[in-house]
Amino acid sequence: MIEVPEKVSQKIVVKRDGKKVEFDGAKIAIAIQKGFGDIIGTGDRAVAKYNESDVNRVYGKVLSRIKELEGEKIKIEQIQDLIEEELKKNGYQDVYEAFSSYREKRAQSRKIFFDEKKQHKFLKALENLGLKSGREEEIRQKNASTMENTAMRNNDTIWQNDFTRICKIIFNEKEICGST
Repeated sequence: MIEVPEKVSQKIVVKRDGKKVEFDGAKIAIAIQKGFGDIIGTGDRAVAKYNESDVNRVYGKVLSRIKELEGEKIKIEQIQDLIEEELKKNGYQDVYEAFSSYREKRAQSRKIFFDEKKQHKFLKALENLGLKSGREEEIRQKNASTMENTAMRNNDTIWQNDFTRICKIIFNEKEICGST
C-alpha cells in the first residue's frame, strides 16, 4: 500500500454525525478496493479486468488530491467525492458507477434510519411530557382554586415551551413546531 504523506495523515476527518477522527488512509484504500471488488467479484483474479495496481493508482491520486486541500479538516463526503472523481478521470467508469450506486444506497439507508430514529425520539419526548403533565395534574387538584388556576396557566406555558424546545432539538426547525 502507498504511504500516506505527513500533511495528509495530520488531517482530521469530520464524519457525517459531526464527530472528528484521525485520518486513516487504510479506510480510504478499503473503500476504493471495495469499489473495484464490486466489479471484480469473486472470480479468477488472474483474468480479472482490474488488479491491485488499479486500486493503488486511484488511492495514490486521491491522497495527492487530499494533500493539495487547504485546512486541517476534511469531511468524509469530500473524500468520497474525490474517489468518484478519480475513478471517472482515470477511466474506471464501471467502478465509478458501482461506487456511486453503493454510496447512494447507503445515503438512502441512513436517511430512512435517521427519519425513524427522529420520529422515535419525538414520540418518546411527547410521551415523557404526557407523563410529566399527568403527575402535575394530580398536584393541581390538591391546590386551592386560585393557586390551581395560576399553576395551570404556568404549566400550559411550560408545556408549550418544552414542546417547542424538544421540537427544535429534534427537528432543528422552527417552522415545524412554531415558537412561543
